[in-house]
Amino acid sequence: MFLISFCGFGSLWADQNDAIPRFKYYENLNKTNFESFSRDVGKTLAVYRAFVERKYAAKPKKIEKEPAVIAYNFILKQLEDLSKVVTENAVTIPDTDRFHTLERLYYGILADTTNPAKPSLLKSIGKLAINFLGGPFLLGVENVRDIDAPLSASAGEEAMKLYRRNGSGPVTSSEMRKMSALEVSRLESHNTSALSGRAPGNNFADFEKEMVRLVRLQDKKLANFDLSYARRVMYYDELKEDATSPKITAKDRYGNKWKLKWGDEIHCDLAMVRLYIDLGGRCADLKYYSGPGETILILEPPAHGKVKTYSDFASALLKSMFRFHVDRWLLPGKTLKSSSGEILGSGIVDREMAEKESIDEKYIGSYYLLFKECQLSFYNPALKRLGGTALGQAGALQSRIGRASMVFNCWIDNKDVKDDNSRIGLLYNSETKAFDKPVEFLSDLGLRGR
Repeated sequence: MFLISFCGFGSLWADQNDAIPRFKYYENLNKTNFESFSRDVGKTLAVYRAFVERKYAAKPKKIEKEPAVIAYNFILKQLEDLSKVVTENAVTIPDTDRFHTLERLYYGILADTTNPAKPSLLKSIGKLAINFLGGPFLLGVENVRDIDAPLSASAGEEAMKLYRRNGSGPVTSSEMRKMSALEVSRLESHNTSALSGRAPGNNFADFEKEMVRLVRLQDKKLANFDLSYARRVMYYDELKEDATSPKITAKDRYGNKWKLKWGDEIHCDLAMVRLYIDLGGRCADLKYYSGPGETILILEPPAHGKVKTYSDFASALLKSMFRFHVDRWLLPGKTLKSSSGEILGSGIVDREMAEKESIDEKYIGSYYLLFKECQLSFYNPALKRLGGTALGQAGALQSRIGRASMVFNCWIDNKDVKDDNSRIGLLYNSETKAFDKPVEFLSDLGLRGR
């Protein structure tokens, strides 16, 4: 997805490609489009199902827990419900909105389960030039110093399917021409997959509390889940090389997976996520800052594993695609060294420490690391997270969600706007006890232009 936006005197450039090029989007819900979309879903589901059945041949119970399988099952159930209104020619605006949500969810499944070929650099530059010269991603934000002035002709560029606060609508383009920028900004969207509908404020505290509540419902061992306790001790899992910044995955004492990240983005990314939720975003990854020595990273047990010492850890990051020198992030002070002067770790787990920090006994004798600072990002088990959200396709340019995402990224001067830095998924519903709440959100907001 390419995005070139101008907002006041600032600008935002993002030379990125769609996660799924040439995605087939059906704008209208009718019998023909419904049947075509249903066939599309059926074909890819058959291929993916065969793949996971081979992958988990020895562990078939894992198949139904796969995010893409859950999402496919959700889409099929929704299509079954929609088939009735399509057959009876009784399609309403809410039915069409639900159909579009399923299309966007399908896009996220494909982004999560396929690996489309990346275009050449020449083709990327060419497409960027086309967009710059007036393509669909040229987002003009006009001067609105006079917030009471009518939008006039530019109202045609606004999102459709917006409603007044009394519920009437959708408001037409002709009606918006007579409205001011302030009045249009206060129109509402009935699509709640990305917007919470809450007024700006300290929404993150409530969001965090709700996520903890949902996590505790996922498993008996998570009944007393606590975020502060979870962030205290991490067990090294693996190095991640599928991103643009140095990071690893680790597991907490509950068995949940986390991402540990270093680099220049760890502060602004975390701050922008909170701002995103406070301004009305419905969902986001839970991210936290860990200060000097606040998180203990325990390396692999001495009996097995390839990353058993700090030198192993540092060498792996240096040899990775990141070519990352982690030395400057290690907390200075007392460290354990070998006879040759090689750093082994910040310390070693003994029985006393294992009892104090509730560390699994198999890690007694393991080295641990303490950092000056790092970012922790939670893999939320209450959210079945799929691939990138369509920011430039699947109706994004005509929706408040898509356009609001563009304006927000312009405002915070995010230089890394792309489908892969957003996410769509299904949130757990405690009433139905199922993952049946579609949510969309911006997941990586760390790259600032200045």
